This record gives sequence, structure tokens and C-alpha cells, in this order.
Amino acid sequence: HAPAPGVVQQISVKVGDKVTAGQLLLRMDDSDARARLASATSVLRAAELTVSDIQHGGSQEQRNSSAAQIAAAQLQRRQDASSLAALQKLQQQGAASTAEVAAAQHRLRVDEDSLNSLQTSSTQRYGAADRAHATAQLADAQAAVAAAQAAVANEDVHSPIAGTVYAVPVTQYEYVATGDNLVDVADLNRVRITAYFDA
Repeated sequence: HAPAPGVVQQISVKVGDKVTAGQLLLRMDDSDARARLASATSVLRAAELTVSDIQHGGSQEQRNSSAAQIAAAQLQRRQDASSLAALQKLQQQGAASTAEVAAAQHRLRVDEDSLNSLQTSSTQRYGAADRAHATAQLADAQAAVAAAQAAVANEDVHSPIAGTVYAVPVTQYEYVATGDNLVDVADLNRVRITAYFDA
């Protein structure tokens, strides 16, 4: 029977042919099924990339950007710490005011807060809800690909038994609906005959 609506692409047997179990009988046009598989595979790749990004703390571009920002913040903190130390030394010599030292201390605290924020952001970019959502999307995408692969495989109709083809009620390029009869195969070594006789 037709596994799905579509067009009969190729008929590999004719009436009277002996067939083995698993032999190809008929092939449906699988262009739509393959298109669905390609689309599902694309969605799966995107879902895998999202999960990978979450596991690694962001995309490669995001990680590079974070590393550059952290390096810049660390450099700024070192420079301001050096400036503070110099001002404190000058203050001891009476060459720098308390306000100048306080301003330098404030800049250093801002630097440290900024650096801590950047480091936290780089390691905790995603929360538990993000991970759960991405994992669910990946599972859905994997299921969709499996279903699409099965649909492509089902476009080839194989004989479930060894026997003889006794009817092919469809023709090449004919459109069929789901469940339509495609090929009839029977084991003609086992035939039941029902006869009625007038008494």
C-alpha cells in the first residue's frame, strides 16, 4: 500500500513475477520526502550549534569578544592600580591631594567591578532555562530528522513475503493516496478455493 500520497515513479515488477521477501516492488517519487529531510537536517544542525554554544559559554565570536573585553579591562585595572600607587607615594611626600588619591581609588574600584562583571558574563552567559530550552529543541529536531529519514525509506515499497505478483493496479506516474493498493503479492503454493455446489 502507498505509505503516503504521491506519484508512482517506477514499477519494478509485473504480473506473474516471482519475488523474494524484501525485494523492491515499486518506488514512489521521493522528492518531497527528501526536501523535508533536508529541511529537518538544517534545523537539527542549528539546534546542535545552539547546544554547543551554550556548553562552551557562547559562540566563537562571543568568546573572542569577551576575551578581548576582559583583556582590555585587566590592562585598564593595572594602569589605574599603578597610578593609584604613584599618587599614594606622592601624597606621602605632600605632592598629591587626598581628593586625587580618592578619585584614583574610585577608578580602580570601577575597574574591578567592570572586570568582575565581564568575567561573570563570559562564564554564566546562559541559565538553566536556556539549557533546558536548547536541549528540548535538539530532541525535537532529532525526532523530526528520524521521521523524515523513515519517510524517505518508505518511498521504496518492498515485498513483505516471497511469492508471485498477481496484480499491479497502478501505473507509472499515477498519483495515489495514502493506503492505496500498489502491488498484490501472494504465495500461490498456498491457495484456498471456496466452491459452492447446488444440491
